[in-house]
Parts: sequence; structure tokens; C-alpha cells
Amino acid sequence: MKPGFEREWEKLKFRFLMDNCSNSLGRWIIATGPGFSKQVMTNSCHWQAERQATRVLLASRLYRYDHHGELPQKLEDVVPKYLTGIPIDPYNGMPMLYSAEKQKVWSVGQDLVDDGGSIETKSFMPKDVGISLALYPS
Repeated sequence: MKPGFEREWEKLKFRFLMDNCSNSLGRWIIATGPGFSKQVMTNSCHWQAERQATRVLLASRLYRYDHHGELPQKLEDVVPKYLTGIPIDPYNGMPMLYSAEKQKVWSVGQDLVDDGGSIETKSFMPKDVGISLALYPS
């Protein structure tokens, strides 16, 4: 690779992104650099995953009401009556993960590894992003 090529390439990418971004907030994020942009995307995925998990939580509560307190055995059981489709994990583009036995719904999280619904917030960053579906969490 020729010396200075990478720097020129980065300048071209930056110019392309700036020229093709009509949103002023988007232009500001691009201008602040890749570290900040990555953090914005990470936070966005986290909140989207929590939103998707909340949708499943609400659908499971409605399902429980209609089915004598039983959780759905699989996410497909709440479609289409309670959800229009199975929520998608924003981190990997696959369906959100669900376990009636564990009473949890979760996303793989930033590391893109399914840690079996490790959503406890005792640590600073839980491995997965999700919500407990237990009526009375312990």
C-alpha cells in the first residue's frame, strides 16, 4: 500500500459521507469522528433492543391474560394476535431470543454473542440486553 493512501482514503470517505448527508445532526455526528459515531450506534442499538423486548413483554402479558396465566412457548405464539411480527434484534438482524422456561426475552447485545439471556444488571454492562417476563421478578 502506498504511503499516505489510507489517510487520503479516510478523507474521501469523510467527504462522501458529508456530501450525502442532508440531516444536520447526521453531519455533526460524522464530523465528530468514528469513535463518537460508534458510541451513538451502540446506544441506538441498545435502546432499540430494549424497545423490542418491551414489545414482547407487553404481548406476553396479554397472552397470559387470555391463556390462564401461561406464557407463550415460543414467540410465534403471540403473532399475529398480539404482535404484527416477531421483533428483530437490532444488533444482528435476527429475531429476538426468547425462553418461556427462563421467562426472558433478550438481544445478543454489543458482543453479538448469545449469553443465554444474561440480562442481570448487577454488573456494569450485562452481556445480553433484555427483560424478565416474570410476573414477580426475584
